[in-house]
Amino acid sequence: MTTTISCFATNVYQTGLSTDMQEVLEWIKQKAQYLGMGQPILLSTCRTYEHQKNLQERWDNGERSGIRSRPANPEDSLHVAGDDGKCRAFDLGNSDDWLGVIGPRVVGEFPTVEWGGNYINRDPNHFEKNTLVRIFSINLI
Repeated sequence: MTTTISCFATNVYQTGLSTDMQEVLEWIKQKAQYLGMGQPILLSTCRTYEHQKNLQERWDNGERSGIRSRPANPEDSLHVAGDDGKCRAFDLGNSDDWLGVIGPRVVGEFPTVEWGGNYINRDPNHFEKNTLVRIFSINLI
């Protein structure tokens, strides 16, 4: 079972988050320290199916406080654990300026990680692991 995690990222290893995304969080922590920036503020990683659905329904009902963009369908969200019990997405609570420095560097260092700051409907707090299907479909378009 996965839960929403809300904490400051002093120890970035989070239960339920895939190992590769834990490595991304650790890299962000080290890069921020190297650049003399504040540490990453981890808002959430793993969510239950029900919590993801609730966030989406709140958005659709106009209750958008604390939600930056429309949450993905629970079936498609990488915040919801897959068959292996691991989730592959996290959100950070740092400023847009901070995220604007870190986000592009993450994408440069980890080509299989998407940063929500590059989305058409920007979500700069969001980072997620690409799947091969997504990488393949992006290359076809």
